[in-house]
Order: sequence, then structure tokens, then C-alpha cells
Amino acid sequence: MIELLQNLQLILGSFVTPIVVAFSLLLLLAIVVYALAVFFNWKVKKGRKKFREAWAGSLKGDNISSVGENLSGVSGTLYDPRDDFLEVLREAKLSLKQTVDIYQWAGFYDKDKTDLFGRAWWRRAQALHRLKHLSPADLEDKFTSLIYDSSHEVRLIALDSLSSLEEVSELDPVELFESFTEELDPFLVIKLLALKPGKRFLRPLVNSKKHRLRRAGATLLGQPDKQEFLPLLSNLSDDEDSRVRKNVAESLGRVGGLEALPLLKQTSEDGEPGVREASARSLGEIFHEDSIDTLNELATDDDFEVRLAAFISLSRFGEEGRKAIGNHWSENRRLAREAIFESYQK
Repeated sequence: MIELLQNLQLILGSFVTPIVVAFSLLLLLAIVVYALAVFFNWKVKKGRKKFREAWAGSLKGDNISSVGENLSGVSGTLYDPRDDFLEVLREAKLSLKQTVDIYQWAGFYDKDKTDLFGRAWWRRAQALHRLKHLSPADLEDKFTSLIYDSSHEVRLIALDSLSSLEEVSELDPVELFESFTEELDPFLVIKLLALKPGKRFLRPLVNSKKHRLRRAGATLLGQPDKQEFLPLLSNLSDDEDSRVRKNVAESLGRVGGLEALPLLKQTSEDGEPGVREASARSLGEIFHEDSIDTLNELATDDDFEVRLAAFISLSRFGEEGRKAIGNHWSENRRLAREAIFESYQK
């Protein structure tokens, strides 16, 4: 047995040395590569800073020819100056026309237009991100078409870019939402709200058989002072999906106006606590005695979150709200005390 162990030690020993040497060489190579990467990154950052300072200085002197000289210094490098150059132009607080003119004069506008039709998705995405700051009127159709791009990232940036345009081509709402995953619906809704879509866009969503689209439609109907959307919200107020009804209650608060109060009265009696809670929050946005009456009822709700939302909303109604809160002091002393304190802070 001892002889066998000695033989194994001799055999393994012949492999250990080469393995240690190979591992040491790989470690040394990794250290060299890392050091080169750090050096290259430092050099690029230093170069970018140098060019940005030169461009900024040229713009302050209104000497466009010197901007051209500083741009020519970038040629032949791996550094693409477009993002930095556009940011410097924006930081200079030039007018939009001046920014576009200088960017075009530098030849970057044409490069970006070419990249919009490029095969690499990241080039299309980067070009879109830059051009949206320039509001190019001649690219409206291209921006719209890229919403249905094969790349997920390009579609998101294209949608974000639409808010920079003065006019937006007609979109198919159903096709738009179905080209993205449901997890991105909140992002789509936020971006679309900035475009203030009208009834023509929203009806296919409101009338859809899919819960997902009706939820989006209910939220998009929540546009300030758009009382003409109330009939559509009314159609969704008794939807079978509780999340749709909750979105309706939230949208009613954003629409505002006395015309929304009857619908909020209806949603405040919903069997789902989440819908009643949203109704309580929305009632705090409409300053009327009918809002206080409905909030008084919600302040005795069986669900704590509903009661909390009702007390918070009542705290926004000044002296009248404090009187209403006082009526519930005995059964909800802690909530009432906090709501009255909050009322005096506003």
C-alpha cells in the first residue's frame, strides 16, 4: 500500500507543475488584458473630455469654423462623437433651430438618418435616441414605423421618441400593445398619455375582449378635463375585471369635474376593496360637498386601506374635511388624529 501511494505521488507530480505554470500564465494574461482595458478606457475618457471642452469653447465664441477644426481632430479615432457633440449643443442652451443647423453642418444628422435604416439594432436605437432631441419633422413616418421594429429595444425608444414630435401618424392601438409583452404595458401607457390620445385611438382598447387592453384603455382615458371621456369610462365601470374597474376609478380623479362624481359614487360601492380605495383617492381630487358625503361613507368601510384613503382625502378639504374627520373620532381615533394633523400641514 505504501509503495502504491508513492507511485501515485510520482505520477501526479508530473502533472502538477505544468498545470501551475499554465494557470500562472493565464492569470498573468488576464492581468495584462485588464490593465490594457483600464488604460484604454482612461484614454478614451480623457479624449472625450478634451473634445467636449473644445466644442463648448468654440460655441461660446460663436466661431463655427473652430468647431469644425475640433471635429476634424476626432477623425481616425475609434471614438464616435455624436452623443457627446449633441449633448454639448444642448448644454449650450442654443435654440432648437441652431442646434439642428450645427448638427446638420457637422454631418451627424445624415449619419443618424442612415443608421435608422441600418441592420444593427443598436445603431438604429442610438440614432433614434439622438434624433428625438432634434424633433426632425421629415422623420415622423420613420419614427412611427420603427414602433414595429424587429428589435424590442428599438420599439421602446421609437415609442418614447413620438412624444418629441409635433404631429404623430395614426397608430393601431391593438397592434401596438400586442407587439410588446404585457409587463411593459405601464411603460406604454405612460408614453401614450404624453401624446394625449383621442377617442378614435382609445375605442378599440375600451371595446376589446382582452382584459389587458381594457385595463390600458381605462388608464389612458384618465386625461385632465376630458369630460367627453366619461361615457367611455362609464362603460367600463362595471367591467368583469376588477383591475379595469380600479383603473376607471383612478382615471375619474384625473379627469376631475363635478360630472365625474356620480360615477365615483358608483365605483365607491364596488365589491372589490381595491376599487373602493381608488375611488376614495380620486374623490380627494374633486372639491365638492358630494365628495365629502361619499368619503364619509368610505371612512367606515370594513377594509383598512379604504378607510385610510378616505381619511387622507378628507384631510384635503380644509375645515369641512376636519369636521367630517371629527365625526369618526371615536371609532377610528388613530386615523382621525393623523388625518387632522395632515390637514393642518397642507
